[in-house]
Amino acid sequence: MKVIMPSYYPNFACIAGACRHSCCVGWEIDIDEDRLTEYRAAEGPLGKRLAESISMEGGAHFILTQEERCPFLNQEGLCDLIIGLGEDHLCQICADHPRFRNFWSDRTEIGLGLCCEAAAELILCDPVPMALAVLSDDGGDETPDEEEAWLLDQRRQVIGLLQDRSRPLTDRVRGMLDVCDAGYPEGSPAAWAVRYLALERLDEQWTERLTALSGSPLEWDAPAAVPDTAMEQLLVYFVYRHFPAALEDGEIVGYAYAGAFHPRPAYGWNAESTVYIREDRRRSGLGRRLYGALEALCAGQHILTIDACIALPRGDDPRLTGDSAAFHARMGYRRVGEFPCCGYKFGRWYDMVWMEKELLAHTAAPAPVIPFPELSREALERAGLSVV
Repeated sequence: MKVIMPSYYPNFACIAGACRHSCCVGWEIDIDEDRLTEYRAAEGPLGKRLAESISMEGGAHFILTQEERCPFLNQEGLCDLIIGLGEDHLCQICADHPRFRNFWSDRTEIGLGLCCEAAAELILCDPVPMALAVLSDDGGDETPDEEEAWLLDQRRQVIGLLQDRSRPLTDRVRGMLDVCDAGYPEGSPAAWAVRYLALERLDEQWTERLTALSGSPLEWDAPAAVPDTAMEQLLVYFVYRHFPAALEDGEIVGYAYAGAFHPRPAYGWNAESTVYIREDRRRSGLGRRLYGALEALCAGQHILTIDACIALPRGDDPRLTGDSAAFHARMGYRRVGEFPCCGYKFGRWYDMVWMEKELLAHTAAPAPVIPFPELSREALERAGLSVV
């Protein structure tokens, strides 16, 4: 089995204390079993700090500070675990970030996520067209199946079109859309602002800007002054990372839906959400994509707040982890309620928490909620749904 990487991948390095949006702030940090065993065995002052900083409620994780910082992120923006134990002793989620992986029959493809500013700068500012290279190869003779081979060929064709710098970027994009039998997404700046408000934002200044833009009558004017090279690299990144999702066509690997939070009309601007991802597709980014689409749909309906009811185990549990609560925290949800020993099944008690996310600003006169069947074609397409 081969491991394939983009050409810029080996040049990635964490910028640690220089990072403006640290991945060690505001994210619940899960601890895998191997590191949990190691941390529990640690001795001395660092071992004492580890023992005091780990919670088993909802699965092993570090207890964040009041500022939602990892307890081992020091004031210089450096990791005390790396300083005290070395990089090889980080828990898996920290060691992997911001990497993603896609799995094929003959290869695993690895890349860097744009959630990391160092990765984004590396990808978008690289003047050299991205190429794929072999990171490792165990010598196996695996081959892609027929469907995968076709999709890989389509992806090579699309990336080749996007990297043809002899043509204007707009022509390259049209060529990509023609190959994919797709068209330009439509929508005013205000409509796109509503969609972006349903997504996670690292900097709350974007909330103010997008909220203002969502009520703006402006239409598109001249294209933004983004260098063609940066836009090309962004498009190639999306194609490399997300083309494999086409292999799931026709196979249900996850779903998300929202329903009424309460039957009384006064609560009509709230919705309750649910997401499920098949076990072998978890931590693939699928949940984030599904929730992004769901939240965009809810915002298009003028839903202001979305709530999630989540069961949590009371300690180690073979059937349930704290992953759902951690996922919702990463998506921008905050805990607003907790009910100890609220549910009983499988011969044990479970806690329940409510987590909430504000999609749109609460105003003195909220717009009427639009029933889902009455959503416009534009609203559905903004959420990434195909309309036929």
